[in-house]
Amino acid sequence: MIYFMIIFLLLVYTDNMQRYFDIDSGDYLPNQTLEDYYWTEFKEDANTPAGAVRYSISTTNTNAKMRLGKAYLEVQCNISKDNGTAFTGAGGFEPHLAPINSAWHLFSGVRAILGSQQIYNSKYTGKEHLMRHLVKYNKEYAKTVGSQVIFYPDTAGDEHLAASVTDVLLATAVEEAGMYKSQLGDGLNVQNAANNGTTVAVIGLRDNPDYNSGFKKRVDQFVVNGALKTVTLWLPLSEVLTFFEDYDRVMTGLRFELELDKNEAYTDILFGDARAAVTTATPKINITSLSLWVPTVKESVSIAPELTEKFLSSSRTIMYRHVNSYRSNLFTHGDGVPGSWNVTTETAKPLKAYVGFQFADRATNYKLNSGQFDSLFSDIWLNINSEIIPRDTHKSVLNANGSVGKFSRILQDIYRAGDKDLDDEESSIINYQNWAKIYPIVVFDLEQLGESLFKKSVAHIELNWVKRGAGDYRVFLILETERAMKIDYAQNRANIMWK
Repeated sequence: MIYFMIIFLLLVYTDNMQRYFDIDSGDYLPNQTLEDYYWTEFKEDANTPAGAVRYSISTTNTNAKMRLGKAYLEVQCNISKDNGTAFTGAGGFEPHLAPINSAWHLFSGVRAILGSQQIYNSKYTGKEHLMRHLVKYNKEYAKTVGSQVIFYPDTAGDEHLAASVTDVLLATAVEEAGMYKSQLGDGLNVQNAANNGTTVAVIGLRDNPDYNSGFKKRVDQFVVNGALKTVTLWLPLSEVLTFFEDYDRVMTGLRFELELDKNEAYTDILFGDARAAVTTATPKINITSLSLWVPTVKESVSIAPELTEKFLSSSRTIMYRHVNSYRSNLFTHGDGVPGSWNVTTETAKPLKAYVGFQFADRATNYKLNSGQFDSLFSDIWLNINSEIIPRDTHKSVLNANGSVGKFSRILQDIYRAGDKDLDDEESSIINYQNWAKIYPIVVFDLEQLGESLFKKSVAHIELNWVKRGAGDYRVFLILETERAMKIDYAQNRANIMWK
């Protein structure tokens, strides 16, 4: 009996080991070897001038053992007029305006350097984060921790129509309808009690089909009791730096640096109704503070020599997914006209491709939501090294007259890519009801393709489609590829290798 109890305790002991200490093998260090686990704050460069649009934050203590896979970027921000003054509402109402979905739209450029090696560089981190995580995350994420990253998916499509205010009478107050109110007031004409044909105006309520709960939550995040406030956000680095998502282990001896460019395309990243009659200047978003928070680990004295020996002798090759983001030039194709885009040539094996179409003017108008996508294609497929993917191309996805076409297979690909099912809590944010109206994203899962497709050691990637409808537009393509990095702790060096 004692023998089996000892075996059981050893199994529990092993199962509770700190996996992030696994820097070179499967031998994890147990909880009891951890003396301290605390958060270290690194602020932006002290030499950054006031009003700067480029920020730099780096870890300064390279000898510390840090868990960068759990690091967060803390951002404090608020909305104001473009002249720097605060909005003042008429009659107690502020402009109903908020950032679009995903706080990473606050930055127009994000770069990350580990040691002397650049591991990430993107101009479109916001679109990248939005598209990948609409597929990856589930409804429960959006309900809970989504507020940390302003991740509140839209629940009503705007049909490429500018947001507007519809004033309706409810009791004695004037309220905004449209996408901001869950119910609308209607004036109903009814006969009086004598039933003599005289009509009386009565206010009734009905559900508002344009109500956008995601937009309402984003507005409420920045407005409290009628006043705009400064909001604190916590952005997990691993949600955009996939190296840290795939390799969550303690690191030491390597300096980490994060460079961020502030996005000043406010018509692109803010959406709502600024109520021109109330405001005298256009809105902007301000970043008032930036910090990088990194968990720092201190091992116990008993295992310090063993861990030091591991680091000094460790040279590890890490496979991970790398992400590149691409935005096309302006397309002016008319309805039914084929379109193509030579996206890129990759030296690494492609794993997934996420595609979204947008009308070009979404980026230039506060009243158009650039956090939504547009169903601007009837057929769509990829051409990789002259092979069509999928082999049975997506055809008649959305018909030219706007009627529903065939997109069930696209939804199945989205669920497969995000490892989703259809139950209440774990189900995908994208579903049959909102795909065509709000998030007509297409995901090409390339991981199962045979190695023979990449025998040329490069992948020429071309996107093809047939246009649906009219209007100038652009295309976003987010590409995950297979990549490897070698970390040599003995020489404090990290090198990227492409497979």
